[in-house]
Amino acid sequence: MRTVGVAQLLAVCAGLLFTQALLFGAEQSTPSAPESPSPPFRFQAKVKGVLVPTLVLDRHGQAIGGLQSRDFQIFDNGKKQVITGFTVQTRLGAGTTSTAATPGIETSAQFSRGTPVEDSRVSRRYIALLFDDLHLSGSNLVQVQKAAKQMLAKSLNSADLAAVLSTSGRVNTGFTHDQAKLQQGIANLRQVRPYSHPLSECPDIDHYEAYLILQVHDPQALHVVATGGARCPGFLNGPKDFNEGVAKAAAEWEMPRGEQATYFTLEVIRQIVRQMGNLAGQRTLILISPGFIALTPTAANLRSRVIDTAAQANVTISALDARGLYTEMEDENKRLESQVLNQFMREDNLAFGAVMSQLTSSTGGTYYHDANDFEGGLASLFVPPEYLYLLQFSPNGTKQDGTFHVLKVKVNFKGAKVHARPGYFAGEPRQSKSK
Repeated sequence: MRTVGVAQLLAVCAGLLFTQALLFGAEQSTPSAPESPSPPFRFQAKVKGVLVPTLVLDRHGQAIGGLQSRDFQIFDNGKKQVITGFTVQTRLGAGTTSTAATPGIETSAQFSRGTPVEDSRVSRRYIALLFDDLHLSGSNLVQVQKAAKQMLAKSLNSADLAAVLSTSGRVNTGFTHDQAKLQQGIANLRQVRPYSHPLSECPDIDHYEAYLILQVHDPQALHVVATGGARCPGFLNGPKDFNEGVAKAAAEWEMPRGEQATYFTLEVIRQIVRQMGNLAGQRTLILISPGFIALTPTAANLRSRVIDTAAQANVTISALDARGLYTEMEDENKRLESQVLNQFMREDNLAFGAVMSQLTSSTGGTYYHDANDFEGGLASLFVPPEYLYLLQFSPNGTKQDGTFHVLKVKVNFKGAKVHARPGYFAGEPRQSKSK
């Protein structure tokens, strides 16, 4: 297992942002010069227009096409908004046009940083496979490596270009059709931990558990970690107070490093998505990760900015949960203890999948989870939705006070299920105080 310190992690992040042009390899004929990146982890969120990618599914889970701007309603904190921008993005082969703009309403060319959607109906697809090696465990990584190798050998069409990337920046093949290069990129993936634990392998505490112990003061979380939980059963035989003291010390160590890894991962995703906006073709980013959590307002704001960038760049984000199918533990001798632990682990799993679920549902992508067919899951993520609607509104009069605004999208289609971004931050987010 490789380990790097926090200072090294930030240095790697800065280096990665300056070298994202490597995404556009020799096979990209006219690469655009990369923009000068901002210093890592400094965020600005001045809201002028809010972009809302919206996927509308029927009762059978199929994307619905043919809708117009008049079929949609957007509510910002319960207040109905005027839709000022409306575009329909269509998958190749799904229709006769790649976009449809409503007369008198802003078109996608006005809020696309890269190639306008109107010009994007070409045969080439760009698929970026982003392996989250900062969060993947060794066993998870081995499984998804095997699946990705087999899937790429079968699913890459002659006109497609793919890239194998890692969140640490250690692997970056650039976009290519060269199977040997892609396969070697997958083989080069390694688990990278952003820090080494100063205590021992136990207690094996994660970011969410640390948050519950330090911020929520959850006694159940403290009990689970202090007794070792599912990962380190009976790691200490000392008094209860001593065990809990060790658990709190582990939480103090884990919390800031977990936050840093989250910021880093989201910023890497945003920068890759931003660069993909320069490509002329259909663009999909597939995140392969066991999940991570955005607990602070700053992290939640960055997640919102990733969604904004994906909308501007016309990139669909899909994700595969590398943890696979969750199975509960059974211990007839400790039935009550097992029930408590299983409930806690279910909540833990949901927390770690929340960011991936939000990124995918907010950009028209698919979240593959709670299943062990990683090869089939990755193959299904290669296919973007047939129809994706990009809505825009201007929140006039909204105070830039850092508050989170809840968005609700309604559509005039009976039985339809709507996937859209849950909200946005108006200005810099407020920092919550620790309890």
